[in-house]
Amino acid sequence: MGPNTRLVTPLHIEKGTVIGGNCAIGPNVYIERDCRIGDGVIISNAVVLRETVVPDGTTVVDQVVS
Repeated sequence: MGPNTRLVTPLHIEKGTVIGGNCAIGPNVYIERDCRIGDGVIISNAVVLRETVVPDGTTVVDQVVS
């Protein structure tokens, strides 16, 4: 996990996932294994499916991402 990233529970992050800096993850987030979350990403009320790459600066709200 990168610097200045905030995690807000409830959330679940599976092993092998890499999260960049300056992100806001949660609440109500489930990230499956081996995902790559870029810098400056915001994720809430969402599911990120296995091996997904979320590019820098993306906002994911109320979605399932693959």
